[in-house]
Amino acid sequence: MAEHVKELLSAYIDNELTEDDVHRVREHLKTCEECRDSLYELQLLKENIYYAYENVEVPVHLETSIMDKIYALEQETNPRNYFAFWITGFVAMVLLAGMAALVAPFMYFIARFIYKLASIGFKIWHTVPIVMSAIPYFTFMLYGGAFVVIAISAWFLYRLLLSGPYDRRELL
Repeated sequence: MAEHVKELLSAYIDNELTEDDVHRVREHLKTCEECRDSLYELQLLKENIYYAYENVEVPVHLETSIMDKIYALEQETNPRNYFAFWITGFVAMVLLAGMAALVAPFMYFIARFIYKLASIGFKIWHTVPIVMSAIPYFTFMLYGGAFVVIAISAWFLYRLLLSGPYDRRELL
């Protein structure tokens, strides 16, 4: 007798199997009474769960009751002393302003440094074409290198196409 397919039965009921697995399960169910019984039990269980879910009646005022409890919890956690709340906010703002004043010179230095680096990069960017044009046959070397890369890529592609089909499962 072939291997039992009990681990595939739930997915079979929910139409989650590939065509090969569906065929395998159907063929096995033709000869295995134990797996047919398991399939019947799973189908019965699925139907019972569906009917139990459909027949549950939610009390009419359930949503209102839940929202009232959430509101009550929010009221308990809200600050009762608004003066302390505003003082805390003011102190936080003063501390942030002080930190900004302390960090400002450093940020100015960083901005100037980045500006200097960018200006150096811009000058190099404008210098590179001039230097490259001074190299004899640079354009021909560039085209030749590109041609070599394309030729090697085409050869590898040709070899890959000659290798024939493969099975993805072999790679795993």
